[in-house]
Amino acid sequence: SVVAYGFARFQSRLSKILFMVLLGTMMLPTQVTLIPQYLLYYKLGMVDTIWPLIIPSWLGGGAFNIFLFIQFFRTLPKELDEAAKIDGCSTWGMLWRIIFPIAAPGVFTTAIMSFISAWNEYLLSCTLNINENIQTVPVRLSYLKDQFTVFWSQIAAATVVVVIPTLLIVLLFQK
Repeated sequence: SVVAYGFARFQSRLSKILFMVLLGTMMLPTQVTLIPQYLLYYKLGMVDTIWPLIIPSWLGGGAFNIFLFIQFFRTLPKELDEAAKIDGCSTWGMLWRIIFPIAAPGVFTTAIMSFISAWNEYLLSCTLNINENIQTVPVRLSYLKDQFTVFWSQIAAATVVVVIPTLLIVLLFQK
């Protein structure tokens, strides 16, 4: 949200170029960034832990979430910022006391999308986690097959159970 607020409210010579770089990172397939991510997490000692699946979601979730926040912040009138400046708010005060509470729908939308993305993570979980106890649900669902047989009834039942947390979160934060 902080990066998006900066993109939406502050203009500089580099802001358009940085915004294009942000959009460019959204166009990269996940497979392109997989090896650099693995090397980063390996050097940080996070391979075969749950942290590489949690931390990116908590720290913004990627370029799409920043883009979503930028578009939401651009819909808010700039007069709110001007009124806060007149009242003596700093830039951080404007963001946390005025803009962020108004942006609650955008925050919840981003949180729901980050949760669904982390819950359904397959490729990064397969690459980083060998330990079966910390793999994501889609990876565990892929184990419900044999060399020549796919157990469709078990996969269908497990899929219904797996969808329940996502549906509950979406229904709870629907309004």
